[in-house]
Amino acid sequence: MTPKTVLSHAEVQGTLKIAQRGKWDIARLAFDPPVGGAKACGDMFRAATSALI
Repeated sequence: MTPKTVLSHAEVQGTLKIAQRGKWDIARLAFDPPVGGAKACGDMFRAATSALI
């Protein structure tokens, strides 16, 4: 599981270099304010998912 194979819409443009038109996704976690930015949220999601599978 890598940022190129499992990612949010917010990570697509920066990771895959595919321009996005008006899409949005998780880049801030209200329940964990220090986690900020698409990559940080994606890393947390990937870690939690990996732990479950």
